[in-house]
Amino acid sequence: MTNPVERPSKSELKRRSQQLVQLGQRLAGLSAEALSTIPMSDDLAAALTEGARITSNPARKRHRQYVGHLMREEDIDTIEQALANLERTSAAARHQFHQTERWRDALLSGTASVDDYIAEHPLADRSRLRRMVHRARTAADEAARKKLARTLFRWLRDDSGH
Repeated sequence: MTNPVERPSKSELKRRSQQLVQLGQRLAGLSAEALSTIPMSDDLAAALTEGARITSNPARKRHRQYVGHLMREEDIDTIEQALANLERTSAAARHQFHQTERWRDALLSGTASVDDYIAEHPLADRSRLRRMVHRARTAADEAARKKLARTLFRWLRDDSGH
């Protein structure tokens, strides 16, 4: 006698369904630009876009369930991998942003010198950096200091080889 094929329990089916709904919610939280990088069917993409316009709580709950239902037809592993890559890229960008902020703050407060920065970023224009830091430190008023600090941040982010 052969063993019948074991089917998943009702609880297991519910857990899988809930995982799909949660994955759909993660996708729904992405921007349109980020969503375009995730491989998915046109139906799912349209449902996620439509979900952003729904304001009623009961309607949102029904729509989340609908997105979860659509997710059953998708290649979940590919979607999860693309989402993980997107989150990793986002984390790296956040880290770089915070690192640039720390350099700007340290240069303006005097806890780090231009030479310290140049030691880590040898391609940076030393004389321009010195002028920018000096101008930001010696600005006449608070508004000018803030504007020059933003200019310094943009330069550190864009032009210094980051």
